[in-house]
Amino acid sequence: MHCLPQLILALALCALLSPPEAFAERYGSNYRLGLRSVGRGEHVLPEGRFTSSIVNKFSTLKGTTTTTTAEPSTTLTPTPTTTPTTTGTTDTTTPTTDTTATTPTATTTTARPAPAAIGAGMPGYVRRPSEQQWRQFQLEQRNRRRMNRLQREHNQRIRELVRRQRISQRRNNQRIQRIQQQNRRRAAKRNRRNKNRTKSQRQRRRRNNVERRRRQKAQRQRRRQRLSQRRRLRQLLRRRRGRGRSVRRVLVA
Repeated sequence: MHCLPQLILALALCALLSPPEAFAERYGSNYRLGLRSVGRGEHVLPEGRFTSSIVNKFSTLKGTTTTTTAEPSTTLTPTPTTTPTTTGTTDTTTPTTDTTATTPTATTTTARPAPAAIGAGMPGYVRRPSEQQWRQFQLEQRNRRRMNRLQREHNQRIRELVRRQRISQRRNNQRIQRIQQQNRRRAAKRNRRNKNRTKSQRQRRRRNNVERRRRQKAQRQRRRQRLSQRRRLRQLLRRRRGRGRSVRRVLVA
């Protein structure tokens, strides 16, 4: 009998905090991000939510010592249930209770105080998104992932192109350096060859040049002589032909 007021108080608190049936049926189809979606045919139990005022009330109730004259009985505690409600509103009303003084008897039971920080970091009420909002969120996530993938592929292609350009430029530079080195080697070899030529080699080259010029001059002279001889022969033949014609004319006359 002594525990009856406390049980009635707990039941009254649960009844005050639990939403009506119409509110639960109205927002039963909504669901939270990361939780299982509920179909229309399924029945959703209302979920209660502990607030700081309830936790403080239970801690004050459990912190007091209760005495019983009868046999020790088990106390019933209501299970917490949460209900989806609108955001930004918190229920801070705490009903007043009357404490009755009890006389101590032989058997005493002391309840252990519950931690007061159970629901301190939790918001009062959280608005669950609708089906359309959840689908929109999923679509945005897919689009974001697709854009990130396309950006990664584009960056990879750009890096590959830059790498190929660097490789081709390095190869061209190596080819140009190799050609320049070969040209330098050839020039150095030619300079060494020119320096190593002795005086006799230069004189021999000079004699060869003189002999070549002399041969060319003799060939030109012989060619001119042949041409002049042919010209003289032609002139002689013309003269002889002219003399024969004049003699024939005189005889005929």
